[in-house]
Amino acid sequence: MAQPSDPAETSLNKDSSPLDLSELENLSFGPDWGTSSPAAFKKQSRSSSSRGNQERTSHQKGPHVKRDRRPAREQRERKEQEPFSPAVEVFFYPEDIPFRALTRAVRTSCKTYELFEITRLILEKPERWVVILKPKPEEQIKEFFCAGPESIPFGTQEDALNYMLKKHLDQFFTTAQVTVDPPKGSFTSVNRCAITGELLAPPNYHLYQQLLQDHHRTHLSHLPFEKFSAKIESVKEQELIDQWVQKMTQRTTYTFKGETEEDSPTFDTLESAKHFLLTQHQAKIFTVTDRVRFSGKNMPELPRGPIQKSIEHEHDRQQRFPLDTANNIRGRLRRMKFNIYKKGPKGISYVCGVKRKFRNQSSSFSESIQKIIDFIEQNENTPINKVPEALLGVTPDESGNFQNTPELAQLMQDVRYLVTSGYVTEYGNGNLYIPPVQQAPKKKEKAPDQGTEPKEAEQDEAIEPQAEAAPTPESVTTEA
Repeated sequence: MAQPSDPAETSLNKDSSPLDLSELENLSFGPDWGTSSPAAFKKQSRSSSSRGNQERTSHQKGPHVKRDRRPAREQRERKEQEPFSPAVEVFFYPEDIPFRALTRAVRTSCKTYELFEITRLILEKPERWVVILKPKPEEQIKEFFCAGPESIPFGTQEDALNYMLKKHLDQFFTTAQVTVDPPKGSFTSVNRCAITGELLAPPNYHLYQQLLQDHHRTHLSHLPFEKFSAKIESVKEQELIDQWVQKMTQRTTYTFKGETEEDSPTFDTLESAKHFLLTQHQAKIFTVTDRVRFSGKNMPELPRGPIQKSIEHEHDRQQRFPLDTANNIRGRLRRMKFNIYKKGPKGISYVCGVKRKFRNQSSSFSESIQKIIDFIEQNENTPINKVPEALLGVTPDESGNFQNTPELAQLMQDVRYLVTSGYVTEYGNGNLYIPPVQQAPKKKEKAPDQGTEPKEAEQDEAIEPQAEAAPTPESVTTEA
């Protein structure tokens, strides 16, 4: 690993541990780096709590009526206790551009980080990962319907078609507003969507159900249809009824964009246009596959359903203990020639761009470097910004900076040499560690055709669930 032109410029500030990942929105690897989670996956419980408070308040008003809430409460508790089973298999991998920026920063710093730290940093924001989906044999979803240039996966043709008509309607149809005769009949009320405030239709209108579905698909597809239906209210003001009648004199027509005029039929309703598109031009709407790869930044496009819930559930699980994702990332880091090792057979996995070197009984260093080695051995896991004060007697100013002197420059150059050569490990939080001197192996008689492995051979096998310890707040542990 090439050394910097001026090792003395190595930062000695109090906050020197975070990496400068400007390409990753200035995120750092500090001890609390993984406490946040993507806003797209934060569970909002405040609204449910407020509803519960409102219910309790309403029960306190008026005459006291004793109600038995146990059956509903017991049913809710049983539902909460039932573990969620994902409908599809979900695998997370790093997105190429952010991952290249991250690995470049790790390699340049020559610091050592926990594999779980790097994994959680990738999982922290949807734009940093891609997700791969596969069907589960025992579940209902056997294939995916991928729609749009983003290849958004859907579990049904209906969902894929609704997405395309909502996002890419102009790709298939030319719309126009035409004037038609007002609807005939006797209407004493008209239903209205309490969410959007739009007048839908009288309940006795013959196209009521179709208009209901069109409004839900166009404006409130993120809500289950049952919740949308519960928000429909009936109004009887004649003014509003007349307003709806006038509204119905304007109709949208949909003309298909065919190659010729004969191939470009016009439809009076979106439902008929949808049926034509599904039966005549299905290949233009979606592709059918049993394996999907799409970017996490497209998660908001997914409708609320089993696929989205499965991804959210697995994402939350991996953030708590990212074993599976760490193994996926580990293989890619290994191909990029990163050094990945464990501290002991059941230790935490670490990643570094520098290959470790171990001192033996014949190792020899200059007097200034040996002094640094002795200090680190006697003060295990000491922060790098404590070395100048301990060895040179200099103290930082109020901002945590040291005055640059030739002695300080030489000291930091020697520390940098030990780190970049692999003799000393500098962890992501700035702590320094040096492995003990390796003892010469005892001579043993070896059986024919059998070799012996070095005592300090790197542990570079796949992580096993029982072998990986949950990451601690700090990046440093003592090597066995």
